[in-house]
Amino acid sequence: QHQVMQAQSSCADLAQERMITYLQTVNDGKIWDNTLIIWLSDNGAPPWDGDNSPLRGAKKELWEGGVRTPAFISGGYLNSDRYGKSFNKHTPFHVVDMYPTILSAAGIKYTGTNELDGYSQWDAIQNDIIIDEISGKDREFLYNVDPEFCETVMCGAYRYGPWKFIWSQNTAPDQMYWFDYYSTNPRRHDDGMVNDKYTNYLNCGPIPDGVQTENRYDENGDMIGSLPCGDKPCIFNIEHDPCEYNDLSMNRKYENLYLYMYNMLMAYYESQQVSLRAYYEDKFDTNGDPGLHDGFWQPWVSSYDHDVEDDGTTYFEDILRSNENYEQSQDIKLSKYYGIAMKYKL
Repeated sequence: QHQVMQAQSSCADLAQERMITYLQTVNDGKIWDNTLIIWLSDNGAPPWDGDNSPLRGAKKELWEGGVRTPAFISGGYLNSDRYGKSFNKHTPFHVVDMYPTILSAAGIKYTGTNELDGYSQWDAIQNDIIIDEISGKDREFLYNVDPEFCETVMCGAYRYGPWKFIWSQNTAPDQMYWFDYYSTNPRRHDDGMVNDKYTNYLNCGPIPDGVQTENRYDENGDMIGSLPCGDKPCIFNIEHDPCEYNDLSMNRKYENLYLYMYNMLMAYYESQQVSLRAYYEDKFDTNGDPGLHDGFWQPWVSSYDHDVEDDGTTYFEDILRSNENYEQSQDIKLSKYYGIAMKYKL
């Protein structure tokens, strides 16, 4: 499977090369001068297809290996002095930032009535200017909350400055560790001995002694003990510990931080809207068949219109508004847990 992914990447590289070459030559390169290319991934790789070394975890998990992915931006529209430069590593970039960032790049002002979750990072990309709103010192965002396979009070992850609060769900229990399958300089040699020369660009170093690195099962296939950060939440300092080795949740020094982030995640978890994925899991609309649309996947549900009389169609918006926590989900400050969290904010 790894070789299949390598072949797919090679095909994508070739297609991108052809596209860029064309844009740079057609119309004396004027189209290229107004082109912005954004490459990014939706999640980390599953360990059988690749690995996310040196980060922890994989696809389906909220560990950094599942959510922190490579990305780059290029194009003639990008300032030439930014070519080959790295984005400020102390500045988190969340997927919700992509929409306002693209709007800013295109010179379009957002005129919607709902407050956006993300921030424009165009000035950081184009001019290396980091404003306080997006700096890693104070930035806050929700990674995700998800009730599926959640066996505790709540499951999800929250970010506050350099701190990450995570309470795992049992979605992929054997994918929440460290995998160096394809690393040219792995943490351990083939014989299992620690690689003393192991280094990586994140400066994580080898896994410390005493840190759980795999699940253990009894003769009946039942797990012995609990998943890391499964029976209780964990806190990691992502700035200094990007590979999520050292859980600081039991350190009394961070008690107020723990209570703040616990209640912020609880506020989001309590007020989350109904998951469309869960709602539609057993409901299949044959009108979405690509065979009905010239072989292409495309939207097939008509746009939502408040002024049209009820025609019996169930729209996404109707489902969301049927959620008992809909109003609260539009303003997290309405949650009682938000008020509790503010008492502990640093």
